[in-house]
Amino acid sequence: MVTTYELAMKEPGVEEWANTRQTSNDSSKRSLVTFVGIVRRFSSEKGLAMPLLKMTPAEAAKLGAAMRQRKFASSIFVATRSFFAFHEMAKQAKAFKMSNKSARMSPDKILTTDEVNAMIEAAGSLRDRALLAVLADTGIRIHEACALKLRDMKTETHSNGKPVTFVKLWIGKSKTLGQERSVLMGPEASAVVLAFIKAYPADIKGGQDRPLFPSHASNHYGGHTSPGTWIERVKNVAAKAGVTKHVHPHLFRHYMATRLLRAGWTEPMVKARGGWAPSSTVMGLYSHLVDADVDNETLVRNGFVAEKVLVEPIVVPISEVPSMPPQWTPGNVSLDALVEKKVRALLGMRTEESLDGSPGD
Repeated sequence: MVTTYELAMKEPGVEEWANTRQTSNDSSKRSLVTFVGIVRRFSSEKGLAMPLLKMTPAEAAKLGAAMRQRKFASSIFVATRSFFAFHEMAKQAKAFKMSNKSARMSPDKILTTDEVNAMIEAAGSLRDRALLAVLADTGIRIHEACALKLRDMKTETHSNGKPVTFVKLWIGKSKTLGQERSVLMGPEASAVVLAFIKAYPADIKGGQDRPLFPSHASNHYGGHTSPGTWIERVKNVAAKAGVTKHVHPHLFRHYMATRLLRAGWTEPMVKARGGWAPSSTVMGLYSHLVDADVDNETLVRNGFVAEKVLVEPIVVPISEVPSMPPQWTPGNVSLDALVEKKVRALLGMRTEESLDGSPGD
């Protein structure tokens, strides 16, 4: 049976494109290729041009619309846009934008600081707590977090009457070209990260090139974690913490932006911290959420009393947890088989059918 990944690797231009992608590990790169394989199979199902590089802008628009109607994951749209953009097919790439990209975030979808603190407390290891604290405080993307190494973390000591240690992260693998940056974390979130560093597993070797957030999988122990693994992990932590919202790693990025805007940070400052391009219009997703704060400031500046909005700090957990989750052993599980099962569910394929249309083994 031809897997989705194998199907994609036979597609002209895919291998060349994949070799230029900056990913935290080979598993992440394989996922990108598989995403294009899903699109290739779906486009064939829709009777559109093969190979993908032969697709006209009109065909790309038709395929993009069909994918949106089928509710394909945003990561598949991102990979497809990247593939066409790499091959300088801008019109085709534009067809794979998510239709709700510019939809504003509603207040009930944004995490509160109480919910963030509950999730950090509920995380079952110091590693997981540290990653959640990094996402919430800095707003970095999950793939940026997974790519971090110990050498990307420095500490600074500042004093406000007593010395306080801050963590500074170098984000060298950014989605936006030219937005590599250093991010100074707040003192509470820094303390959560430093608690893990203090307990970092001694059996993971490699000096400063070791991952900041190492994998606990027995077949990849101590290597970089894959961004995809955190989707389910964060969801489970949210459920354990009693958070009923649709929680995913990127939601912490929304939380960071809203939190800082409410604290009075300017849009250019928030963009710089989050790694958005100066010309990005993404702040429009969040700025309406702080309208009440603007109203209050208007009242104060005109001599009236208004309730002051306080930005709650991240709380350092006090309960004890192990430094790492228990080692996970995949056992006799075929990852390719699991991927194929999910692909078939997405495309509504019969399980006995192979991806190239031939009967299965």
